[in-house]
Amino acid sequence: PVSLHQLDKSMGESGQDQLFAGEEDCREMIEHVLERIKEHLLIQETVGRVREHLQGTRTLVVLHNASGYKWDETAKALRDLGCSSMAVVVTTKYMQRANEFCYGTEPIIYSSIEYYRETALQLTNRVDEFCIKMFIHALFANPMRSREELDKLSNSLVFEGSVETNGYKMIKFSYNDLPREYKTCLLYLAIFHKDEKINRTRLIGRWVAEGLITRQDWPSSVSQAEHCFEVLADLWLLCPCDVGTAGKASKHHATELREIGQLWQLRVLGVIIYDWKAQLENLLQGISDLNECLRSLSIEIKPPPSRQAATPPDVPAAGAISAHCKNTPKLLECLSISGVTVYEHLLPLFARGCRKLAEVTLHNTSLDHNDMESLADLPNLRGLRLQHVNLHTEGKLIIQTNGFQNLKYLVVEGGGITDINFELGEAPKLENITWLIDGIVSLSGINNLPKLKEMVFNDGVRLPDQE
Repeated sequence: PVSLHQLDKSMGESGQDQLFAGEEDCREMIEHVLERIKEHLLIQETVGRVREHLQGTRTLVVLHNASGYKWDETAKALRDLGCSSMAVVVTTKYMQRANEFCYGTEPIIYSSIEYYRETALQLTNRVDEFCIKMFIHALFANPMRSREELDKLSNSLVFEGSVETNGYKMIKFSYNDLPREYKTCLLYLAIFHKDEKINRTRLIGRWVAEGLITRQDWPSSVSQAEHCFEVLADLWLLCPCDVGTAGKASKHHATELREIGQLWQLRVLGVIIYDWKAQLENLLQGISDLNECLRSLSIEIKPPPSRQAATPPDVPAAGAISAHCKNTPKLLECLSISGVTVYEHLLPLFARGCRKLAEVTLHNTSLDHNDMESLADLPNLRGLRLQHVNLHTEGKLIIQTNGFQNLKYLVVEGGGITDINFELGEAPKLENITWLIDGIVSLSGINNLPKLKEMVFNDGVRLPDQE
């Protein structure tokens, strides 16, 4: 058994040990506080000396490759210096750090040209002066390019290749950066001849008037079109030729877009051209090059201006124009043709081999026997819209046997078609007929349409007796 004396002695010894341990911890804390005080006094002394030198001065502070800093702490320390005015430049390679320091504003991104100097030199050594200019413009327009992107371009260029080969690859390089709306505006320039002078104001007005750029109202649409124009000029896809007094280019040259097919990502193409042989040939060549990707095609053909229309066109031999479209778009699903050309019918050309074509719209054009046969043979044609179409059969639309096997709706608008005749076995899946003209002469063969559900006519139109 432990005596009371021994118990009191052991408790006294443990109490002394705890006291010694507490004193040691306290001593360490005091030393730590003193160290912090010394450090703070040293900082205050340094700040005081710096403040004396900066008193009443305008100061630029550069924090190069800033890391480990927090903007709040940095700003407080700089305010303590007491400068009358100060600018701070913070450089960093990391976007997240830049956003933290920018305090609600976008950071300034400097060009990566120096960073990619060797790759840039390799590229400029492989191409001619035109391509160098386009590359430099593209790099300044979008400096945030990855090394992989530039290496891919470098590898695609052909050493000592032709100007055309490498030039179109540079155009494609700049083109792929554009928003879809801007791509459409650029492709619109295909209606102009190479090196043709384009009036800036007129072109912007045409972009807006034809619906290539649409905003809430006309002024905002024009403003956006102006921005689009500047972007294309910055990328050297438009080359300034006349500069006005305000410093803006009043006229531009169009970059050659004959080989539009080099823009391999294109899915939807809409163009307006004059009925000129050169423009038609260039367009067909481009469409042929797009045969692996094009899904929607819209072509509007305008008659030549009065000066050119006065000269009879040199009509080539049959098939000479279509020879420029060696490969029809195999994935084409939607086709719209407006207007006529004196050179060759376009409908049979595009219908040939387009097994996926599902919607066809014809406007202000003509239909002959070959056109009707090409339409009837399309296996996946679901919808056919005929607007102000002239027929070779004097206004009578004859839907012949064993054709239009999957057609589901037929829309006829405007004059030109006054009679429709459905023969037995024709259009067996037709469900809807919309016939919007004022003078219907004859509608026959309706009983030969087993799936027909709806017919729509103009109000007040008197329907003829059905045969």
